[in-house]
Amino acid sequence: MMRKIKYFFISAAIISLSVILPASAQNCWTLDECLDYARENNIDIQRRLVEIEMQKANLNISNSAWLPSVGAALDGDVDFGKSAKLLGMSDLTDSRKNTFQATGSINASMPVFGGFRIKNQVESDRFLLEAATADLEKAKKDLGIQVATYYLQCLYYKSLVDVLRNQLEVSGNLVERSRVLVQEGRKPEADLAYAKAQFAEDEYNLKEAEGNSVIALMELAQLMNLESPDDFDVVDIEGERDIPLTSASEIYEESLASFPSIVSAENMIKSMERDVEVAKADYYPQLSLVAGVATGYNQIFGNELPSVYPMSLKDNLYEYAGLKLTFSIFNRNITKNKINRAKLQIDDRKLSLADARLNLRKEIQTAYTNAMVAQGERQSALKAVEATELSIMYEQERYESGRGNIFDLQSAMQKCLNAKMKAVQSKYEYLIRLRILDFYK
Repeated sequence: MMRKIKYFFISAAIISLSVILPASAQNCWTLDECLDYARENNIDIQRRLVEIEMQKANLNISNSAWLPSVGAALDGDVDFGKSAKLLGMSDLTDSRKNTFQATGSINASMPVFGGFRIKNQVESDRFLLEAATADLEKAKKDLGIQVATYYLQCLYYKSLVDVLRNQLEVSGNLVERSRVLVQEGRKPEADLAYAKAQFAEDEYNLKEAEGNSVIALMELAQLMNLESPDDFDVVDIEGERDIPLTSASEIYEESLASFPSIVSAENMIKSMERDVEVAKADYYPQLSLVAGVATGYNQIFGNELPSVYPMSLKDNLYEYAGLKLTFSIFNRNITKNKINRAKLQIDDRKLSLADARLNLRKEIQTAYTNAMVAQGERQSALKAVEATELSIMYEQERYESGRGNIFDLQSAMQKCLNAKMKAVQSKYEYLIRLRILDFYK
């Protein structure tokens, strides 16, 4: 009962899809086109691109720390009472009341020496940018493996549909031949019933494979973030490939220096080492060049100022330039703890690097071994197809001559079908394993 229900839904899906998607409307994509589209529209990759831009902004901020900073200030206040103080005048009479004063200044400062803080911060941010770039490449590789796997899975189901369609044609021919033999009285009615039952079985298998092919295309389209998979199809990969002569160890050694996860971990360590030097900068004195110009205006209400007291902005104008030296005497061991924390982060990153190298070695060994196994299975499957096709030929002759029965013929046909299905599976399994191995080179 469940099988009939499954058959009904798969048939409905195929029929509805055939109405919506005429064969002429199919838009066939190559593997490279799928990879390019997926990389352009993947959310994780877009986020990593944003992260790279953020790291570039941080690097620009660090580089700009060498530049002078310029600022302006304007102050105004009113003082009431005997304690009012005027710009440029240190002694005021007790009778002065209600004073207004305004000051304005333009100040500039530029770092001269800061314990190499800026230099190390720039290098740290540069290594973080390189790590973010490597993470982007790793994300692209991971997505590429996923897309290639789904793509080849689509090809597998399409090829399986072709195999089962041919099998259905063979079963149909057997039905017609059995009908003729029954009518001639050379075979019993049961042979025709068995042939029809096999035809129905093969028809169901074909519909199921067609449904799986539709689902596989939909899953690939969703992985690529296509808006609609309605007219989406894939192009078969032509030709056979062989496993490279290099061993898994050689592939590992070649990829060790350039594989994105390794490059990212190494750059993170370099960044943390620079962070230690940044933290050490607090032990050094900080020397800055400062300069500026300022002026002010004073007004007293109700009293007269001495004739020597300057009142105008021009009279109060003054400039200054000099060096500013600051250093920390005791900061509650903050600097010491910052250095220790940065060193611990380096140790953690070194462990991450060791783990990344170990994972890379395991992944390459697994990919290489899987490719070798798939290659062997592919060769065995092709031999099995050849042998079972020969077996069918013999059983067909025996059945036609009356020396054999339909059960032996159907058994030979089923073995040949299974061999062909395994051959298709082994072909794309082998291509998937080779494609995965390519991503580690």
